[in-house]
Amino acid sequence: MIELVRKHGENTADRCKQHNVMCLGLFGSALNGDLLLLSGVGVLVIGICLALGGCARELTAYGRAREADTIASYEEFIRTNPRDPRVRYARQRVEVLRLLEAQRSGPASVVGAEKMAPQEGVTVRAQPRDVRQGPWNLTTELPRRSAFTLDLHHGSIAPIPHKLRISQEGERVTYSLEHGNESNKSLLTEHIPLARFTRLWEAVVFSDVGSMKSSYGKMVSAEDYRGYLMIGIDTGTGQFSKKIHLEGLNFEDTDLTKLLNSMTQMHPKDHRMPFFR
Repeated sequence: MIELVRKHGENTADRCKQHNVMCLGLFGSALNGDLLLLSGVGVLVIGICLALGGCARELTAYGRAREADTIASYEEFIRTNPRDPRVRYARQRVEVLRLLEAQRSGPASVVGAEKMAPQEGVTVRAQPRDVRQGPWNLTTELPRRSAFTLDLHHGSIAPIPHKLRISQEGERVTYSLEHGNESNKSLLTEHIPLARFTRLWEAVVFSDVGSMKSSYGKMVSAEDYRGYLMIGIDTGTGQFSKKIHLEGLNFEDTDLTKLLNSMTQMHPKDHRMPFFR
């Protein structure tokens, strides 16, 4: 009888031990699962924060470079943000600034700057060796008044318009942007600092707009952008105008691309015309 009681007690103790081990195992699995879940969420949150922080740093770096508008500031942006898509625009601006510096130093320096410019395998007109440029005889001195209109649209059914107009009269510069169709139209009109227009005017002079063709690009599909660029200039000694038809926005002409970039980057905020940035 005593032996039966002892065996019964041992069996009961073994079952309790097994139950406790099972409970601890389930608890540990649940705890590990919660920790994994929490750690996964934590990693996701940290990743998002790092991504947003990285984007903000890049945007801030590009904004600082544009605000300073020096060779050193753009080169610093290129060095620290090599994968940023705006690096190519920073390189183009560095090229223009080098040519401007070379122009102030004399013709020999201009030739040296041209050799330093990156070769992109596209058409590049010869840069001026003095302040006057092309058949319009433009100079780096600002004109009396001027107007630049970029009128584009895309889509085969109910084309969506994008119209940018920059008007200058003396030191007063107005930036107007009309974007979207009638059901979703946005209109922005603001005055822009003269310094920003000066950059555009430099692009006009160095691009030799008077010698540009009347049409650029080629449409591949009905969804491609198409339209025109209209330029009107009153220098005080002469009046000039030119209308350039644009299609596809795939221009094998660096000077035209630089001019359009200068126009669309006049405004410091998002101008909703990303195809030239």
